[in-house]
Amino acid sequence: MKKSTKDKLLDAALEVMAERGYRGATTREIASRAGVCELTLFRHFGTKENLFRALLQKYSFTPKLIEILSASSDKPLKDVLKRIGTELYKTMQRKKPVMRVVLSEVVLRPEPVAFVLKEMIYQNISELERFLKSLKKQGLLKDVKLEVIARSFLGSIFSFFHTEEIVLGKSLSKKKIEDFIENLTEIFLKGVLNEGPEKKK
Repeated sequence: MKKSTKDKLLDAALEVMAERGYRGATTREIASRAGVCELTLFRHFGTKENLFRALLQKYSFTPKLIEILSASSDKPLKDVLKRIGTELYKTMQRKKPVMRVVLSEVVLRPEPVAFVLKEMIYQNISELERFLKSLKKQGLLKDVKLEVIARSFLGSIFSFFHTEEIVLGKSLSKKKIEDFIENLTEIFLKGVLNEGPEKKK
């Protein structure tokens, strides 16, 4: 299947930013790598910041998270968290080149990059927090700060991925990922579930 011009530009942006970082990547080089003129890039995205935003959105976990949560209102929290954790890790593992670009830019923190990253991170936290609030209203969760729970759960998975796959250069097996997610989920369940539901599950 033939790639669209937009997809060619996004692929080229990933290549160039992986080599030179956000600040070092020029729209001229990205356009050239995609086989189009720079004006075509601006017609599709307007600015380099918008191009970077589109690149992150293409590989974003948020649509998958929303899909999981939308179909999980009647499922045990343990199963929901395990699926979120597994899918998030697998997404980052599959998109490791994107993650390398993102993580290298976090250190340098040019303002456009920082703003886009912050926006996407908070969106994921907000979606999980909203789901947990619905469970709390049903009396299933303790009176704890759910934003902290959502942030800590997603952050723990991200930190584990960063350490194992980026810093140490590993590519973990499915079993090792599942073992980590299983143990992490158990820790969180003990902290948030009310005694009744916890015993039941």
